[in-house]
Amino acid sequence: MKLKVIVFLAVLSMFSLTACKSAPEQPSSTEEVTAPIEETTPVEEPSPIEESSDTTIDDEDEISTIDMGSLLRATTSSVSQQSEENNEDESSQEEVELAEYEYVENELRYGIEISKYNGSDTNIIIPNQIDGLEVTSIGDNAFDGNEKITSVTIPNNILDIGIEAFANCTNLSNVIFEEDSKLDRICDNAFDKTALQEFTVPESCRILGDAFNDCDIKKFVILGNKTEINYMSGFSLPLDVVVYFPRGSQADGDISLHTPYTWKYLDELE
Repeated sequence: MKLKVIVFLAVLSMFSLTACKSAPEQPSSTEEVTAPIEETTPVEEPSPIEESSDTTIDDEDEISTIDMGSLLRATTSSVSQQSEENNEDESSQEEVELAEYEYVENELRYGIEISKYNGSDTNIIIPNQIDGLEVTSIGDNAFDGNEKITSVTIPNNILDIGIEAFANCTNLSNVIFEEDSKLDRICDNAFDKTALQEFTVPESCRILGDAFNDCDIKKFVILGNKTEINYMSGFSLPLDVVVYFPRGSQADGDISLHTPYTWKYLDELE
């Protein structure tokens, strides 16, 4: 009987061992918890310091852009305003200057004739237009007796300089004709008793009157071939003057034959 019990127990033990060996191994509870943690790689979030730094740079760029835009608009506005103010000042100045002139319409010369100057400038630049019309003539006695004038610039659309137009302007020493002058006539006594020491007659001038009495002119230049000297009316220059004119010109005969002045040709001009 005891032998049977012993055999039975031995068989049972062997059966238990075989069942244990054939069963799959199960992970412990600790392994089940830690395995997902090992397999998952956490995503690193930007540090709060880095986010703050990036945001600050972006904000500064945006502020800088806004500031530069505002500055540019403000500068442009300031320049435009300054330009408008300058234009207004120039326009006002021009209006004041034009207001210093009295004038009439010269139907014969199809333009404006200056009849009187009431300003106080010393260097006069005669306007080439008034009221949208060309200034084509300087009338008789227009500047007569103005002792403040030292220089006058005459625009190229002026055709006539009238009788005694600048007479008795005792400090007038410089008369400038613009290039391409269309001047046709200088009337008698136009520059009497002025301080002129040199004078150049534009090439376009056709009639030159006795316009320089009581002047101390030393050098007198005639540029045109067809300028007629009105010696019949007593054309007068100082005896020590030197007169220059083109060879074979109208003045060549008028000056050399009818006056006592020293004369030379233009190619000898000093």
